[in-house]
Amino acid sequence: MFFISIALGVNDGYSQQRLTKKERKRQDREAKADRLFIEGQKFLMLEEYEKAYFYFGKALEYKPESGAINFKIAEILARANENDEALKYGQKAVEADPDNKYYHLLIAEVYNKQQKPEQAAEVLNSLMENSDDNQQYILELASLYLASRDFDNALDALDRAEEYYGIVPQITFQKQKIYLQKNDLESAIMEGLNLVEQIRDIPNTCLHSLKFFLTMGKRIRRWRSSSIPCPHIRISQTFNWPCIRFIRVKVIQKPRKNIY
Repeated sequence: MFFISIALGVNDGYSQQRLTKKERKRQDREAKADRLFIEGQKFLMLEEYEKAYFYFGKALEYKPESGAINFKIAEILARANENDEALKYGQKAVEADPDNKYYHLLIAEVYNKQQKPEQAAEVLNSLMENSDDNQQYILELASLYLASRDFDNALDALDRAEEYYGIVPQITFQKQKIYLQKNDLESAIMEGLNLVEQIRDIPNTCLHSLKFFLTMGKRIRRWRSSSIPCPHIRISQTFNWPCIRFIRVKVIQKPRKNIY
């Protein structure tokens, strides 16, 4: 038993020595990667992209699973419009660190540069579903849906944007345009009415909404045979605050004969 114990002790010491050497080798590789990465960062800041790419590439040889190094390479490739290669390195960065939102945003940007808004929207939507902290990208998501003419998802994204930002005129105006694309005039009108009701202290907002109603032309004339009240009548009867009374006289009453 004594000799067995000695043998085991020798083997344990040898194994620890081997592990220590392996760990030391790993640390040396990481240190080299870090030094090369710093050099790459320096040249990236100087906008010397070829040199930066060289040093990041050398760093990746020592640390191939690094999300940060793969991301920097993807960033340089995307800047050079090498989009397929940029996606490859960007995906490696995401695999290394799935929680880093900037890696996902880069992939979405590359898809957008490739004129693939559906894929870009999928990346952004997934990013926001995984964290409530990423809701500030909701307007970018809406723009991607619009680019792919996915009007239903665009409206859904803009509804979510209103939940995040509140009622904002620019969001309402964009929703109105989408409803018109969908030939849903009633919803477009109701969006304008809701905006005017919510933001009563901004006359320009009222004016914009009323001009929107008046530019409907032939579409508004069709309302006479429908159950939907004509917008200028609806507004003048529903609201009674100064900016509406002013605009009713200046904008609505004067062109009344042109509406019908």
